[in-house]
This record gives sequence, structure tokens and C-alpha cells, in this order.
Amino acid sequence: MIGKKAIWMAGALLAVTTTVHAAGYPDKPISLAIGFPPGGGADNVARVYADHLAKTLKQPVIVENRPGAGSTIAAAHVARAKPDGYTIFMGNSSVMGSDNVLYKVAYTPDSFIPVSRLTTSPMILIASKKSGIGSVQDLLERSQKEPGKLTFASSGNGVITHLAGVEFLRLSGRKLLHVPFKGGAPATQSVAAGDTDISFATAPSAKAMIDTGKVKGLAITSKTPPA
Repeated sequence: MIGKKAIWMAGALLAVTTTVHAAGYPDKPISLAIGFPPGGGADNVARVYADHLAKTLKQPVIVENRPGAGSTIAAAHVARAKPDGYTIFMGNSSVMGSDNVLYKVAYTPDSFIPVSRLTTSPMILIASKKSGIGSVQDLLERSQKEPGKLTFASSGNGVITHLAGVEFLRLSGRKLLHVPFKGGAPATQSVAAGDTDISFATAPSAKAMIDTGKVKGLAITSKTPPA
């Protein structure tokens, strides 16, 4: 049975338990595991956080990318880690919800101790230039005329970028083909290349592609317009 060992960031941060308060902690480098590859939103947040944490604790904090399976590979790695405070996990809100539905995992929420929420952020709906989709209305019309033909990329089955697409389909009554990737960076790159049509991307993943004109930003998942 896996004990309570880790803490997560959802940006939630998960880490290990009471031994983190032991005298002399930390006296060696700390591993910060994330379930996505370099270049995406989670990776950007993790590296900023790791840099500041290292300066505060006076020890190196090493970002360890373990992508795949909706970030459950990274979560399982941390759940198995020695509960000494030297392995922490930066996850997202879906890793403690859809993970045990979509994947066979050997951990439960009780395997982790939440430490802090690091970030909250809306997602950006982007479309490839190749698709010819220039607005949400275009997307709705095209997907109505060609149900199941358009594709939407996500950073993996069960993660928030996938669930955002599922919610869009539920609310709009449309059908799109889901194409999962191992992270936000490869998902947005697929949209930029025209291999997929749209994606609900995190802001760090979407911004560079929008700024360079490789994709078109259509909407933001926020109740209020951005300032």
C-alpha cells in the first residue's frame, strides 16, 4: 500500500510528509517531477518555481520531465518515492480526478499531501492557419457541416486541455476527432503545422505560436473578457 508521500501543484505542489521538517533539511538536491515534456505550460511554471525554490532553500531543485499517460507516469513515480521531502510533484487538477477513470494507477489522492496551488489560468482556443478557421463561429459552422472531420489536439487523455475540448463538444453538440499528445508543446506544434485543426492550449504553449503568426487565437476560456 502506498503511503502519504508526495505533494502536488495544480499547478498544485505535492511533496513528502513530516520528515521534511527534520533538522538540516534540505541538505541535498530536490527533484521536481512533472508529467509533461519541456516547452509547455507546466514545464514553464515548473522551471520558474524550481529556480525560486532553489534560491530559497539553498539547494538545487531539478525539474524532471516524465511525460505520458495523462501525467500519471510522473504521479506514480512520486507516489513510489521515498517519503523524505526530496521528491515533489507538480500536477494539474485533472491528475486527481480523471486519472483513475482513464488509467490503471497504483495510487490514490491519499498517496499525496497537497502543499500549494501555484497557478490558475484560462486556456486559449487556437486554430491552424491551414484549417481556414478564423473564428469560433467558423468552427461551429464547419464542425456542423463536417461532423467528426475536424481534429482537436490536447496534451493527453484526461488532462485539462482534453476536458476543455470535451466540454466544448458537449455544450455545442458538435463532433470533433480528439488527437492526444504527450504535452502542450507538441499539441500546439501540431496545430501550427496544420496536422490538427484546433486546440484548447495553455497560455505559454499558445502565446509563442500566436505571436509568430503560426496559429490564430479564437477565444479564451474565461467568464470575463481579459483585461
